[in-house]
Amino acid sequence: MIKNKVINESNNNAEGIKAKSKKQYSKLTNNTGKKGSKKLKENLIRWLNENWDKCHKFYEKGVFEKVISHLEKLEDSIACLAKIDYPTAEKYINLISLKCMCLSALGKKDEEISLLKNTLNLFPDSWELMHNLAVSYLSICEYNEALNLLKKSITKNPDNPLIYFNLANTYYGMGYLEDAINSIKIAKRLNKIEHDEMFEKEIELYLAYYYDCAGMRCEAIEVTKEYLRKYPSDIDARFNLATYYAESGMKEDALKIFNSLVPECPDDPYLLNNIAGVYSEMGMKKEARELLLKAQQLAPENKDIQDNLDTLDDPDSTGSSLLFISILGTILRRHKKY
Repeated sequence: MIKNKVINESNNNAEGIKAKSKKQYSKLTNNTGKKGSKKLKENLIRWLNENWDKCHKFYEKGVFEKVISHLEKLEDSIACLAKIDYPTAEKYINLISLKCMCLSALGKKDEEISLLKNTLNLFPDSWELMHNLAVSYLSICEYNEALNLLKKSITKNPDNPLIYFNLANTYYGMGYLEDAINSIKIAKRLNKIEHDEMFEKEIELYLAYYYDCAGMRCEAIEVTKEYLRKYPSDIDARFNLATYYAESGMKEDALKIFNSLVPECPDDPYLLNNIAGVYSEMGMKKEARELLLKAQQLAPENKDIQDNLDTLDDPDSTGSSLLFISILGTILRRHKKY
C-alpha cells in the first residue's frame, strides 16, 4: 500500500508540473509586460534545470525506464517552452538526448533514432543533435548516414574534438584507415585545447589501434609508449603495447608486460588469450591450450578465443598464428555523447 501511494503521488506531481508548465507558457506568450515575461522565463528555465537534475540522477542510477516515464509526462510542455529562446531550447535538447541515452541502453534503437530525427527537424542547426544521431547510426553500422551528419556538424562546430573522434570511428568502420588516422589526429590536436584527460586516453588508444590495423606497428608502439610515459600504470595501454610487441614478433618484451598484468587482472580472458598466443609462438602448445580453455570459460561468446582453440587443436596447424586481441573502450564515445 505504501509503494502504491508513493507512485500515485509521483504521478500526480508530474501531472501537476505538466499543467503548471502549460499555464506558465500560456501566460508568457500572452504577457506583453517585459518584467512579467522575464520573471516567467526565469521560472521556466529553473523548472527545466530541476527536471534535468532529477532525470540525470535516475540515469546515473541506471533506472532508465523511470527517466523515460518522467520525460514522457513532461515532453509536450517542454517542446512548447523550447520555442521561447535558445537557452531554453538547449535544455530541451539535453532532456531529449538524455531520453535517447536511456532508449539506447534499453536496446530501443529505432525509437532512439526516430526521436533524434524528429527533434533535429525542430532544431535543424543543432550540432549536438546531428552528432548524436550520427553516433546512433554508427552504433548500427549505418556508416554513410553517420558520415553525412558528422560532416554537417563540423560545419556548425569545427573545433570540437569529439566530432572528429567519431568521424575517425566512422571512417574505420568503412575501411578508410588513412582517413580514420587523419581524423583522430585532428581530434588529438583539438583536445589539447580542452585538455580532457579521459578523452585523451581514448584518442591515444584508438590512434595506436588504427596504426596497428594499417600495418604501421612501429607507429602504434611509439604512440602507446609516449602515452605510458605520462600514465605508466594504465592497464589498457600496457596491455595494448604488449599486444603490438607480440604482433611484431617481440615475444620477450610482450611476455614481460603481459606477466606484469596477471596479478592485477588474473581472470581477464583477453590477457589469457594473448599470453597463450605468445606461448604458442614459442612452441609451448600445452601451456597455450590451458590458458585458452580458461579464457573460453570466462568469455564463452568470444569468437577469437574459440578460433584460437580450433587452430591450436588442428593437427595440420603449427599453432603459431593465433589471433591477438587489442583492448579498446567502447567504439562509441558514450559518456560524452550527450
